[in-house]
Amino acid sequence: MHPTRSTRPQRVIAAIKPVLAILGGLTMLYVCVTQLYFETFEVDPAAVSEVRDIGKVLAHTKQEFYYDGTTHVDDFLLMDVGSSNFDEARARARGHLQNRGWKATEGGYRSIRMESAKWEHTVLRIDSLESYDAYGDPLDSQTKKKISEDPGKQKSYLIMSLTQTG
Repeated sequence: MHPTRSTRPQRVIAAIKPVLAILGGLTMLYVCVTQLYFETFEVDPAAVSEVRDIGKVLAHTKQEFYYDGTTHVDDFLLMDVGSSNFDEARARARGHLQNRGWKATEGGYRSIRMESAKWEHTVLRIDSLESYDAYGDPLDSQTKKKISEDPGKQKSYLIMSLTQTG
């Protein structure tokens, strides 16, 4: 056997080993950096469940928002709490949530912002269906079609958005 033939594969392997080591090291470095500097905040499913329990959930969607190395996964619930109009529905939802330990921290003309000591860093916002466009249209086309079938009832539906802030 010719001496160059037997050493040629060994030379190739010897040349590839450092390249593989460098690639492996870079992969590990990338994983460590992303673990340290990029965060994802998602609402505890038990908090979402607690909010779901106050009425009938017509739709539940999630949206991801990315900003400066942080991903927020927000939950959106389209709910019917058994009221005939928005003001009554908002008051009823607020009462049910206050009974579960949520406190209103801000209230506007149409919306209420609430927080709970039980679900630290979780923010709940109660809004009308009419204002859901402000959330980047979180409802799918089937849900929109379903709710448009009963336009009178739409005015009593609520959008409950939940966000984990830290």
